[in-house]
Amino acid sequence: MWLDIQSTTVDQCIVGKTDSSENNYIFMGLYGGGQYYVGIRAPSYNYGASTSGYHFITFVVEKIDASNSLVTVFVDQSIKWQQIINETLGSSITGNQWSLGQDWDAGPTKSDFFKGVLDEVSFYNRALNANEIRYLYNLQPMLSTIESPTVVSDVVTLTLTTAESSQLTFIARSSDQTILSDSQINLNASGSNEILVNTTGSTPMNLTLTMTPVSNMYGRVLIICSVSGTTGITETSNFPVIVSPPGPGMALEFDGTDDYIDLGSVSGSDPLGLSGSELTISFWLKPELTGNTYQRIIDKSTADNGQNGYGCSINTSGQVEFYTNDDTRLFTSTGVIQPNTWQHIAITGDGTMYTCYVNGIAVPATYPYAYDYPAAATANAKIGAASISSRNLNGQLD
Repeated sequence: MWLDIQSTTVDQCIVGKTDSSENNYIFMGLYGGGQYYVGIRAPSYNYGASTSGYHFITFVVEKIDASNSLVTVFVDQSIKWQQIINETLGSSITGNQWSLGQDWDAGPTKSDFFKGVLDEVSFYNRALNANEIRYLYNLQPMLSTIESPTVVSDVVTLTLTTAESSQLTFIARSSDQTILSDSQINLNASGSNEILVNTTGSTPMNLTLTMTPVSNMYGRVLIICSVSGTTGITETSNFPVIVSPPGPGMALEFDGTDDYIDLGSVSGSDPLGLSGSELTISFWLKPELTGNTYQRIIDKSTADNGQNGYGCSINTSGQVEFYTNDDTRLFTSTGVIQPNTWQHIAITGDGTMYTCYVNGIAVPATYPYAYDYPAAATANAKIGAASISSRNLNGQLD
């Protein structure tokens, strides 16, 4: 239990249980000038001065034989005292209910009231060991997770929750200092990637994280957020970030009207034919999501829907579609890609199923037709348009 001890000079019961005549079965408190006291039936022992303020107190009673119990009192995860008491609880301790903060006493008047605050009181039907008590004392602060990858220009919000009011150190670090350095991570508008935060017990605290990219650097980094207190216990929450240059860089820009790249005639045996049973298509995309409803990323076919080949397109609802041999093999949910934002798209085929990944995360999709890999046929190929019709891409591709 956690105690906020507000007096160390008066006798105080913390927890106890008596029989129907109000004789103690077990009794724990502060007695003899604020010393930690445990009594089992008649025998008792007290030792160790208490101090005011919040403390984590654990009373452990372990039966060692038919007549004796080993009692250990822990204060803030350290042993305050350990003593053999010549008595056991036994299997029958029926009588009055457990009492917190007062001594039942035989007679009409109760006494020895605890002065302070009790919190997180727990009972266990076995003797906890020292490691378990250390774990209870050091209950970790909780950092919320970031559900999906973000891009470097986003403002990331997460929450920190602690069981008790605490002062903690919050640090965010980048996994790759060459792409995004720690100095470019800003916590709570402090200008630093490391801050002190003061929490209120059980109340989520909002934290914000912003990042400034390095010019002409791009890639994927992991942001490692950690929070630690005076006990040294650390909680972490990690999330990936897509880092893109602040501008088109070397990307190709398509106007949605007549821009495309003509790759010419591609045979089925050409690596670009993708006629094996497994394949991957990967690209960076910053779409407008306006213009033609169905806009080709790449297309190698002799007709619509990837006939005699394959095709990959996006639509203005933010969906990704992949075709082979005149049928749609994969069609994602709406909104998996966002307008005017750099994002990484990958289509993979493993011989049994096609999967679409956006920023490294597999997105929901339907499969209108069974798995089929591209035919080993010769067909024209284009980037940014369909091979036999317009379907022009409106956006940037890299």
